[in-house]
Amino acid sequence: MSVAADSDLRPAAELRAQRFAPHEAGDNRTQDAELHRTALHEAGFAEVAEVWRHRSDAVRMAIR
Repeated sequence: MSVAADSDLRPAAELRAQRFAPHEAGDNRTQDAELHRTALHEAGFAEVAEVWRHRSDAVRMAIR
């Protein structure tokens, strides 16, 4: 049975689909990286750097 078919889990599955649908349409690695960098700057971090990457996984470091 899928998560979306479960009446208790359906609301959470629908919310996840709304939140992540724009990111699941193709290869958005560059867009995602820029999105996170911008979000960190908007949250008040003065310095943001990517400190590790392996394929589509990455770690960012941010300093206030």
